[in-house]
Amino acid sequence: MRDTFAGSRIVKDGQMTYLPATAGMIVDGMGAGSAGLAAYNAYRCRAEFPDLVKDAVLTLTAVLNRHPAEIKVPAMLEPMLDNITRKGETAQMLLRKIHEHQLRFGRYVLRADFAERAPFDGTTPLRVRGAPDLPHAVKWAAPNIINWDDDRFTEFGREMLNFLVLSETIQSRGNAGADIFAFEDERRFRVLFLNEEGIYTTYAERDEVRTPDIQPAYKGATLDEIPFIFIGSNDLNPKPDEIPLIGLGDLTLTIYRADADYRQALHAHAQETLVTIGDDGDEEVEGTKLDVRRIGVGASLDLPQGADAKYIGPESQGIPEMRKSIESDRGRAEVMGSRLLENRGSQAESGDALRIRVSARTANLGTIAATAAQGLENFLKICAK
Repeated sequence: MRDTFAGSRIVKDGQMTYLPATAGMIVDGMGAGSAGLAAYNAYRCRAEFPDLVKDAVLTLTAVLNRHPAEIKVPAMLEPMLDNITRKGETAQMLLRKIHEHQLRFGRYVLRADFAERAPFDGTTPLRVRGAPDLPHAVKWAAPNIINWDDDRFTEFGREMLNFLVLSETIQSRGNAGADIFAFEDERRFRVLFLNEEGIYTTYAERDEVRTPDIQPAYKGATLDEIPFIFIGSNDLNPKPDEIPLIGLGDLTLTIYRADADYRQALHAHAQETLVTIGDDGDEEVEGTKLDVRRIGVGASLDLPQGADAKYIGPESQGIPEMRKSIESDRGRAEVMGSRLLENRGSQAESGDALRIRVSARTANLGTIAATAAQGLENFLKICAK
């Protein structure tokens, strides 16, 4: 889903992960400089990847945010609605981002934090200059949530998140000499957990070096829960939900592979093969026989008496079927994606059929919208607490 949303360049960079080589290419070798690899690169270059996943996500996100959400908070938290993240995003912008990630990955995660930040070595905290004394949202995409445990029952008999590991790996730039131009991956992880007393505790780890445990507190008060909200496509549980558009992502890759075969067939049909009969094709140059064949504009082909030359090409009966198959898959993708609410059939639908189809899709989008709203509300309640 990440790569199909990113588009053609990223998918093609995936090479055989998304577009396997043909049997003939493998036989010709796939090593550097081999004929098989050259053929595969041309095969991959000719193929077209359709950006249907991005179109669907952007269109459905626009539908979900056609009207601004009504968000009510206590007066003390009202400034947060205009500055709810470190980047100064509004609550409406954050809700739109939640919807996008629900469609792309099936979930999004928010963590409540303060502008007061502790350095990596765990020494005296540093306050962000000019930042208000209010919490803000730290956003986490699904791929960065790598480990968690919610198997802990409270006195009310419900599960509670008690352990979480987040990947904070970033690209870090050097700070001296030529290193200031170079970036390297810096593997960092953050661990959040409830200790034996049930107090929210956290520490960071970089290159297997761990910071001291920190118990975040506000005016001396600690938390008895991890300030972390999972927002899925259907519920607020840590267990990942089915990605709403995963079928569309799979179908776009099917179309991509079929299009590669189709354009390969067109290329082979347009590039017919020259065959000579009764001619060994050898020309002697300074005592050495060379195989010489020049065709095209400005070239000539001299054959001995009795020889013949002709072009042969592949049969093309299968090409129309390939084209029909791709068109059919694109039609299915439109139904699965951003154009699902449009009546694109050749025949008019009855009023009842149209209402059933539209209500089914609206219910799906409605579930996504309701889950996002409840998740944002729960997050704001943690901030209020």
